Amino acid sequence: MRFLVKILVLVMVATLVTPASAQRASKEMVATRQRFFGRANVDPITGAVRRDKVILSWFSVASYAASFNGHVVLLDGWVARGSHSGYVPTSPEEVAKLEPEYIFIGHGDFDHAADVAEIAKLSGATVVGSPEHCDSVNEQAGEELSCKAIVMAGAPPGFLRHFRNFMPGVDMTAVVHVHSSVEPSEFDPEYLPCPPIWNALDTAENPPTPDDFQHLITHLPDARGANILYQFRVGDFSLAHHDTVGKIDETPMVIDALESLPPTDIDFGAVLAFGQATNCLRSLGLYLRALKPTVYAATHHDNFTYFIGGNARDLEPYVRDEIARVPKKIRPDLLYTYDPDDYLNPKPFTFNVKDARWR
Repeated sequence: MRFLVKILVLVMVATLVTPASAQRASKEMVATRQRFFGRANVDPITGAVRRDKVILSWFSVASYAASFNGHVVLLDGWVARGSHSGYVPTSPEEVAKLEPEYIFIGHGDFDHAADVAEIAKLSGATVVGSPEHCDSVNEQAGEELSCKAIVMAGAPPGFLRHFRNFMPGVDMTAVVHVHSSVEPSEFDPEYLPCPPIWNALDTAENPPTPDDFQHLITHLPDARGANILYQFRVGDFSLAHHDTVGKIDETPMVIDALESLPPTDIDFGAVLAFGQATNCLRSLGLYLRALKPTVYAATHHDNFTYFIGGNARDLEPYVRDEIARVPKKIRPDLLYTYDPDDYLNPKPFTFNVKDARWR
């Protein structure tokens, strides 16, 4: 009898003690991860995100919360506001509660990195980018944050660097590319201009608060730094993220670098480009031809600021026209999402890494 009692006590203790590898997370972190990544994908005790799927959750412009092999990171870091308030249903404070390991900066303009310093301070995340990005974020934070410069200062377009196990189970490549621009030489007679048209109704329905307007104005001069395209690989699955599209036909070193990457399954690439003023979305087509993704996921296509913030519904016809120009043999499927409906909606961006569709 005494032996049976000992066994029962041991069983009870075993059920009450949480292993070190499965520590109970804060309720705020668990709830925030479930909100961004879906309740079914997040452990209700530890907050761990399932490792058999890559999951992204869009929180405006080209900013995403992402989970690669269970590692929670951010791709860019700005909650769009200033020309509107409450349009994006989150805040930098909530994003920080995801407790991301890293924040990957594509480039340092306000619409991509204006909240990186605040999120990194609140969460302890390590910022990843160029030395210029680190300098800018530290200046904004008023202190030395954890920042990893993965490209050298002033790295030229086409500079490429591979990382094996940047995070356990996740390989990564960073490619320095170019920002969009408008120049007369960009004009192509086959294209008509399609400059984005600001949708003022979104602002009228979601008027900006004074604090949000001030935040926007304060960050307009933020330093750009390097333009970095990231490709993340989990097993045989790969995903690229680039928050701008420039004239890479004038910088063939970039095309060579992109074509040298392992095959890209999904490309999260910017729609918006200053080149729209002369050649519509020709620059986007250049990236699709170089990367040859199986799926193109449109991003930076929402109404994010005054005058150039046309929303996704306004830009959709131009995106479909450009994809139709890509040779059929390499033409990607289109994954199109809409603001504000698809903010913090992980359903379109939940990918099974073992799916036979991926190469």
